[in-house]
Amino acid sequence: MPRAQRPSLTAVKVARVLVHLGHRRAYAPLLPAGAAERTQQLLLQAGLLKPWMVRWMQRPAYNRALEQIGDWFSPGQAVRIGLRKRLIDDEVRDALNRGATQVLVVGAGFDTLCSRLAGEYPACRFVEIDHPATHGVKRNAMQALGWVRPNLELLGVDLSQVALSEALLRHIPAWDRSRQTVVVAEGLLMYLHRHHVARFFGEVHTLTRAGSLVVFSYLKSDANGRPYTGRVGWLTRASLALMGEGLHWSVASTEALATFVETSGFALESEPARFDLGVRYLVPAGIEQAGAAPFEFLAVARHRTESSRPI
Repeated sequence: MPRAQRPSLTAVKVARVLVHLGHRRAYAPLLPAGAAERTQQLLLQAGLLKPWMVRWMQRPAYNRALEQIGDWFSPGQAVRIGLRKRLIDDEVRDALNRGATQVLVVGAGFDTLCSRLAGEYPACRFVEIDHPATHGVKRNAMQALGWVRPNLELLGVDLSQVALSEALLRHIPAWDRSRQTVVVAEGLLMYLHRHHVARFFGEVHTLTRAGSLVVFSYLKSDANGRPYTGRVGWLTRASLALMGEGLHWSVASTEALATFVETSGFALESEPARFDLGVRYLVPAGIEQAGAAPFEFLAVARHRTESSRPI
């Protein structure tokens, strides 16, 4: 099936990894509450996960073998995926509890953040945007499960063809630029070219008010300026390119990232321990810190003006 007609293979993989972690006794408590279970329901309904797969995931020997294979390509990648979900969940909840009333998830894939939080925060607006091929499958499954709520909007748009601001303002009339907002871009920006990433931050700046946040993940560059994805990065990059989901954007350092987002009117939050998955989650749980692969990072950028006040 052509890329334009099928759900993102990367999105399916990430969702399956989360389900897998939900069946691991050591890691399940570190995941966002209910996320693994809800993702399993969603994928089963969508036909992207089969009951026999779930039965295999419940077998310790299978889980160990699966992780060993994954670690050969990218050590700690499964744990990293689960913990980045947890960090994003914690950051979004914290912003909502501090007064944010609008959440936008761009490139949502099969993530369940909005569908979980929409019920907990009925006065807040939640919007998901993703490619129509992915979002169409997800929307149908969510409707069948009864998860669609009045304060949750699902928008299928190809952002390579339509600007984010145009898509949002055309299809979501209730979008309010005056609300404190949290924008999530998980596992998305590295698949875009640099100028498209700059345009993304610029558009988010125009769509939100001062003090709003962007929670996002990013990759650092290797010695040749390419996105670094572990010891067999060349194989990871090649396989993603063959799937039509090639990696493009990365940054040389945290300092370079701070400069990059500043040009669009954002300030990078600078609290290293806050974004260190090992320090924040693994160490308190008594799990070896090296279990989280050290090449995909998370960050928060704040929409800044002279009158900006933290959420």
